[in-house]
Amino acid sequence: MATHKLVAGAIFIGSPYVLWLVLFLVAHYAQINMRRIVPWIRAIRWFTSLITGVLILMYLVRAGFPPIYAYLSLGFSSGVVLIDTWAIKKFAPERMSRFDSLAHRRRF
Repeated sequence: MATHKLVAGAIFIGSPYVLWLVLFLVAHYAQINMRRIVPWIRAIRWFTSLITGVLILMYLVRAGFPPIYAYLSLGFSSGVVLIDTWAIKKFAPERMSRFDSLAHRRRF
């Protein structure tokens, strides 16, 4: 009964890391300008964040809404944020926000 929930959780939480691996391999082995992919990753990041916000709001507002959708979306969105941060640092460092660039330069 709970196995389909575990499979769905593994797919939702693991799929950003599969995308990350594909992007890493393409960047390493193919001669493709990866700067063109950065805006697409940024768009996916904001779309997933918006969907996650809506699902969390639905969970908080509607009593019968299952929380698993909000949790799975939160895991997926967190993975996409990691991919976005990696892609910007690696391929388009000038697009980093001021806060991120200061934190990136800071040495402990």
